[in-house]
Amino acid sequence: MAKYREIVYDLLKDLKQTYDDSSIVEYSVLWWVSMVANKFLKQHLDNEQGRTGQMPGRFLTVFPETKLLTSSFSHKRKYIQLPGVLLDMDYDRSIAYITYNVQDELIPGFTQVKFSMITPAHAHLLQASHETPTPTNPYGYVVADQIFTLGLEAVDVPEVEMGLYLAIDPRKVNDMDAECPLPEHLVSQMKYEIINLGRFVMSVPADKVNDGNDTIQVAPPKQITNEQ
Repeated sequence: MAKYREIVYDLLKDLKQTYDDSSIVEYSVLWWVSMVANKFLKQHLDNEQGRTGQMPGRFLTVFPETKLLTSSFSHKRKYIQLPGVLLDMDYDRSIAYITYNVQDELIPGFTQVKFSMITPAHAHLLQASHETPTPTNPYGYVVADQIFTLGLEAVDVPEVEMGLYLAIDPRKVNDMDAECPLPEHLVSQMKYEIINLGRFVMSVPADKVNDGNDTIQVAPPKQITNEQ
């Protein structure tokens, strides 16, 4: 996979060659990279799910020791604070799994007790005996940047393991030498779209000119002539 530095500075060079007096900065390009890469990554995962019926593990981020917290309201509900921004996928498919360990050393912890994902609107429908939330049949549902759990109210589960498909958040890209989680064959398409986006943004004329004073000068309207 290409590194953020390689992508950002390659784009920055191309954009400044077209607009050499542009004041575009690295973070602006990184923001565009994250937005467009997230779109292409979601499309790639959706396509692979449609072809194979499975989500690839190449782009999965695993959090093996995520704290299970207790809410201070609403019957002490337990919840998980999401460690990042989820890719916006249907049926919460960006959450590959949530599990916890029941101390059976013969079975890997992440395969033991797995959560079923539902929506908050359907939580009240879990009335049938085979669907009732229990410590061995827990449920989870997403609300904003948290996952609330059902079935663990009476047991002590300090932490869970999660496998998540996360979106790129430019605010959390602390290492420009880290790899951008986008398939190599999509990098060129991403760069092409960003170049077009950058050219469009920088080609829009400013109708108002700030002269540094308390007043704003309005630029004169452009004259349009018809060529015969």
